[in-house]
Amino acid sequence: MVSDGDAKVHACLLKLKPYGDVLVKKEECLNHVSKRMGTALRNIRTDLSKKGQRIGGIGFGKLTDAKITKLTQYYGRAIRASKGLTVDEMRCNIQGTLFHCLSTDREPQHTKCPKGEGSWCFYNRALAKSQTPDSHLKMVGTALSQDVGKLIYPVYLRLTETHLLEKCLQGLNQNRNESLHSCIWCRLPKERFFTLFRLNHGVDQSVIQFNGGMNSIKQQVDSLGWGAGYFTNIMRSKKDHARVFASAHKQTIESIRRVNARKAASLNVERLAGQKELQYGAGIA
Repeated sequence: MVSDGDAKVHACLLKLKPYGDVLVKKEECLNHVSKRMGTALRNIRTDLSKKGQRIGGIGFGKLTDAKITKLTQYYGRAIRASKGLTVDEMRCNIQGTLFHCLSTDREPQHTKCPKGEGSWCFYNRALAKSQTPDSHLKMVGTALSQDVGKLIYPVYLRLTETHLLEKCLQGLNQNRNESLHSCIWCRLPKERFFTLFRLNHGVDQSVIQFNGGMNSIKQQVDSLGWGAGYFTNIMRSKKDHARVFASAHKQTIESIRRVNARKAASLNVERLAGQKELQYGAGIA
């Protein structure tokens, strides 16, 4: 079963035992797990600020909003890149992203970074090519001071615990579930009331569309002896084409960057508006 951290369905399944002695194993959604890093870093920065210890703001090595976003992305990428590896290897890859940001020319800390010429770490990549690494001040765009590193290191320890990483080894997510839900909510908006017959009919149509597109609905209608017209079939084909095109467009680098920029802008607006808590956030590890 794939779900986010605060889902209660897994606990209910363990009590009901629908498969007898076969227990349902829970896998964490990587998208939800990666969000925990950003939530934890923002919380620790706020808590320390209330105690008079500022680790954010302007200055070299400070924990700014942009760096929190980057560290969250590094955390998620390290988990995804560790698919099929052991828990210890995944933990090493995650903590390597932090030590890479804490490294300086005087004290390089790249022992946990990937080795070889194809490594994302400029230091180990240069060593593999028998070259002199460039300056950390130039190459490390998410530089953190040692003081900040000591304060946020417990967050990395908590988010790399064995019981959490064991649920991320298969690299699963809920993207398919969210896509199916989107098809359902387009037909059955949450803010409206529907009868049970309309609800079942809408869910059935959404499942058919999700699995085979609008043309699959045409096959179901034709099997009942209700033939559709020419323009109806053209419309269904156009919708399927638009859906595939939109999905491919969302996976481009430019689209992902725009989505990340909108998310960052939304967080800044909510923070400036004085909202202490977001309406929806990542669960606690």
